Amino acid sequence: MIQKKYEIKDSAYLTAYLHESNDNRPAIVVIPGGAYMLVGTNEGEPVAEAFYANDFQAFVFSYSTITSDLMKKNPDWTYEEAIDEGERLIYDCDRVSSNYPNSLIELAVALKLIVDHADELHVDVSKIATIGFSAGGHLSAIYGNWWNEEWLLKKAGLSKGIRPWFQVVCYGVTKLDEEYLMWLKKNQPGLVKMYKAFYNTIDPNKEMMDEWSPVNTVNENTPPTFIWHTTKDELVPIEQSLVYAKMLQDKNIPWEAHFYEQGSHALSLARECTGTRECHVQTWFTLLMEWIKYYRK
Repeated sequence: MIQKKYEIKDSAYLTAYLHESNDNRPAIVVIPGGAYMLVGTNEGEPVAEAFYANDFQAFVFSYSTITSDLMKKNPDWTYEEAIDEGERLIYDCDRVSSNYPNSLIELAVALKLIVDHADELHVDVSKIATIGFSAGGHLSAIYGNWWNEEWLLKKAGLSKGIRPWFQVVCYGVTKLDEEYLMWLKKNQPGLVKMYKAFYNTIDPNKEMMDEWSPVNTVNENTPPTFIWHTTKDELVPIEQSLVYAKMLQDKNIPWEAHFYEQGSHALSLARECTGTRECHVQTWFTLLMEWIKYYRK
């Protein structure tokens, strides 16, 4: 395996996990979660390695957050120190780099980098997919709906949009809206900071929240989508995926979803290497590989 790091902008970067042969392969961009406060480690490298083992060129996308900004400014800090300081500072910041639309622009630039260096990276440019977890699922789904928006192309320096081959949304935040904000205030008040990290306020207006909730912007250009979630998710209610699946169905977008009775939030691969082992939930990755093989040819 060859590992390379590519700077994107601000404190965002791609970490590539590449095969040594010169054969062009499909690519997957892995987008970890972290409430737009940090980039979770258990949803990054282990997932990339799983796709690598299935003949993908894999890339972990680390987008800018208050934690990554602090790490860049204070290279002697530990990741935990940066997280703790970010938690303390987030409400006092005038603006942080995770505020919209920065992370979306960074993702578009990251995909452009892969396409621009496809020969070097041995990537089949017709088969570049995304997979996002939790807040990363929110980012993946936003991009899946808006990949050809003119304002995004301009800011990313693209002459045309890069449509994902398919996208995977894992226990994703598809409704970053007033309803979810009220739910968080009641059930998970510590996560309200996600709204500050993304919207730069814990009291965004309805128009803003509607616009940046992927359930409201699914359209005919949204790529085929694979979804999975657990009914016991304590941070992102499963209703978010249920509503999202309905919107995909209403717009005639090919989709497949798998819902599990057991399992907490942030399971990633649901293997010991990602922190929590849930044998039944582990099947999502096998099911995804089958979906790709039979339907995404």
